[in-house]
Amino acid sequence: TIIECLKLSCTGELPPNARSGHSFIHDPKVSGETETKGQIKLRFKTAAGRDVVCIRSFQLTQKASKMEYKAIESVLQTINPHSGEV
Repeated sequence: TIIECLKLSCTGELPPNARSGHSFIHDPKVSGETETKGQIKLRFKTAAGRDVVCIRSFQLTQKASKMEYKAIESVLQTINPHSGEV
């Protein structure tokens, strides 16, 4: 859900009963693939009015006998208010 995505992007905590991320990301077996990637992006303003972007990327891979969940990348970016550049 959206609430679980907000919590995961802000804290890095998986939702309850997510089985180490296996049930949070789309099952690769359903699409006939061996790998599924997911990404959550959150853009917000700080109390000082600066824009911040939080990006978390994940991967779920189907191995021979089990699925492997991996958090690929976690990025926190600030945006320059004058130029709009990251």
